[in-house]
Amino acid sequence: MLETNIHIDNLADDNTNQVYFIDLKESNKEELFSLMDSYILDVCYAKYKTNPRIHIQRACKSIKKAIGATEKILKVESLTTKQQGTIAEFFIHIFLNKYNYLPHSSLFNLESEREIKKGFDGLYTKDNQVWLMESKSSISKISESHNDNITESYRDLCNKLAGNDPNENNPWFNAHSHAIKYSEDTELVNKLFELGLNHQDEEYEKIEDYNIIPSSTIFAISEFKHENNKSRVLRNIKNYFNNSDKCKQVNCICISNYFYEYFIEYINERSSDDN
Repeated sequence: MLETNIHIDNLADDNTNQVYFIDLKESNKEELFSLMDSYILDVCYAKYKTNPRIHIQRACKSIKKAIGATEKILKVESLTTKQQGTIAEFFIHIFLNKYNYLPHSSLFNLESEREIKKGFDGLYTKDNQVWLMESKSSISKISESHNDNITESYRDLCNKLAGNDPNENNPWFNAHSHAIKYSEDTELVNKLFELGLNHQDEEYEKIEDYNIIPSSTIFAISEFKHENNKSRVLRNIKNYFNNSDKCKQVNCICISNYFYEYFIEYINERSSDDN
């Protein structure tokens, strides 16, 4: 069962801050295919998922363009940075939708379906609160630590909010552009525009005022031994976010992905004209 490979641990006694440990394995192939079928339209099209011209085949064809995938199953070690990042983000979006976070953006860049969105990797709401998501990934031979990816995700969120993005993107205007197209929350759309104007005027937001989802994906190869000592990872994350100035609330996602080849199989299968 897929649920046996998902462990949720609390960072605080009130259950408001949590860490999701998720292992994607071959043994859960059919369940994961079904899960992707259930949420792929939310990830790619948000509110437009009910449009009669929107379907899984269309989404998978767009993902193939974005990652440059062919019919050939690529080895994990040959993943480009773009492919690695796109696939990592995709599964994080899938699980956020599964756990009832409402997306206000698409996986794709608004200007080109061959690119993944800029700015925040995800902007969600849940229980009337805004959550900002940032994703970092690595291959097991290069890095075996979820903690490294989590802290890098947090630093990237800090830099984007503080106007220190090396790409000089305005993350709020980018979020507004997505929300105005994909969100039904007019109040949120207007708020994002105001935040974009503030950012443009160098009136920056403070990360301690925001709920955040720093996320880590490790692409595992066969000989890779996953960090079975989840308690150590959890302890390090607890220590890192122990300072109340770090953020308002935090939910971390740690995915160990042994499933990459089957993801490509899924995309190829679902994008086929035979479907």
